[in-house]
Amino acid sequence: MKISRKYQLPAQKLDFVNINLAKDNKIFIDPVKIKNGTSEIHKTCYKKIDSFIQILLELSRKREYKKLLEIIDNFHERNETRLGYSLESTYGKSFGENGGRDLVKLLAKNEMVSNGEVEDIFDCLIMVPNIGEDKVSDLITTIIFLDLIKYTQEQCNLWKIEMKNVSISKLCWNADNETWIKVKKQLPIDERKTSSICS
Repeated sequence: MKISRKYQLPAQKLDFVNINLAKDNKIFIDPVKIKNGTSEIHKTCYKKIDSFIQILLELSRKREYKKLLEIIDNFHERNETRLGYSLESTYGKSFGENGGRDLVKLLAKNEMVSNGEVEDIFDCLIMVPNIGEDKVSDLITTIIFLDLIKYTQEQCNLWKIEMKNVSISKLCWNADNETWIKVKKQLPIDERKTSSICS
């Protein structure tokens, strides 16, 4: 069932992806589109993505690999968005469990990092072998998840969609204090799966 049908919304007027709640939507978040976007949410999200990558690069240059691993190990697939392969376990592990550790290994031994030649997320992603659009999307989603929640709340208020208090099971990245935090937020609920929906 499409989200527009569930809440009786005009699909052509929606500012967000009209996802199917019953299955995965093979749609992925693209960092290039975020960087090139002109809206405030594009600018805010890209700033946080870039800031996060700079933290990883700085830790790598300082050889603080333990702290680097602690940060990356908190990357997870965010099932709440219903994007990518989040509902299908056959597509492998999340970025944090697989690609994240690969990235740490590359950052640790790559002279381009220590020389300051790696500057942004695009440089980092190029370094990781066999990274697909699904894991890139996982990475981006994890960094900007709190912004996606805020956007979802705004859309729910606009379309008068009921929300309930939800304890987010996985930690969320707080860009203000540069740490992972536990959060409880108002979000729409898909009763059939008893899980939140985040646009």
